[in-house]
Amino acid sequence: MALVMDTRPAAYAVIIEQGSILLTHWTGERHPERAAWTLPGGGMEVGETPEQAAVREVYEESGYRVALDGLLGVDSKYHYESGRQRPFHALRILYRAYITGGSMGVTSTDDSTDDVAWVRLEDLPGLRKVSLVEVAARAYGLPF
Repeated sequence: MALVMDTRPAAYAVIIEQGSILLTHWTGERHPERAAWTLPGGGMEVGETPEQAAVREVYEESGYRVALDGLLGVDSKYHYESGRQRPFHALRILYRAYITGGSMGVTSTDDSTDDVAWVRLEDLPGLRKVSLVEVAARAYGLPF
């Protein structure tokens, strides 16, 4: 019998400027104890390419318009969470990006993001963050 799971493809941007990385704060809406800093990005909508999703999500979560500057990698993570009927597979596509316009501020209305900030790279190790931030830092070639 084949294992059935829920799969969520998502796209994220790694934006580094002047020794800082742009991060958004995930509220942990369903699980407040999991609130943490993450990369701007999120799930793809029906009919969207990963590139379109990354650009849209960055704007919604940070207020910045961006252009993508290359694929950093793809991360695959399985979750077995209580309360779920099936395992969850997160397929996370990472892009390098740079800001082309806009201004910092959360524009999303879905309540999953409650803050956005530039975080100095040297402050990353002590920050409460999701594992994707470390995955992205390594893909970018940053020591972590």
